[in-house]
Amino acid sequence: MLKFLTSIFKKVDESAETSKESQTYEAIPVSIASNQRKDEAVERLNFRVRGISVDDRQKRLVKLFNKYKKEVGFDFEPYDGLKAKEIKEDYYGEKVYQHSNSGFFTCIFEDEPDNEFDMNAIKVLVLDDEDEKHFVGYIPKELCSKIKELRSQYKIKIATGIVGGKFKLAKEDEEGEVKIYNGQDTYGLELHLSFWEN
Repeated sequence: MLKFLTSIFKKVDESAETSKESQTYEAIPVSIASNQRKDEAVERLNFRVRGISVDDRQKRLVKLFNKYKKEVGFDFEPYDGLKAKEIKEDYYGEKVYQHSNSGFFTCIFEDEPDNEFDMNAIKVLVLDDEDEKHFVGYIPKELCSKIKELRSQYKIKIATGIVGGKFKLAKEDEEGEVKIYNGQDTYGLELHLSFWEN
């Protein structure tokens, strides 16, 4: 079962200097009526944040991961609680991550109309438990127009999941014996967006 942190976003005025095109969205608590079915969202979008390995964003995300692990904690056991024997028998050749798609700090969006590559760009910022914003990447270019159109009509519910990081991998060594190898991939963020009637 995947655990995600959720938020709903609404438009807020930053200041008199903030243009209409560069409005940001503030996280507010989600409250869904008990008789509302989870499949009643108008639309759902799932994707990975782009550009996380550019500049210092990966280091920033790793620091946030460690902060979340220390101050909030993950509900699931590392490597899904699997023992070496289970990884060898049931997940041979597959990476078993320490914290696969585990819940994480929520994210907020900011339009970036002055982006030199894409005036339609939307930045993704992680909002930590001290309400500090950390820029980690962008929404995929092909989804920006659709998200802007949907958010102008509906409320957004967003869930975040951390992906990548440390893993264990069962494979044969040079002598044909199956062993467990430790490795590490870059960290990433998966976002799960759903749009709801106001």
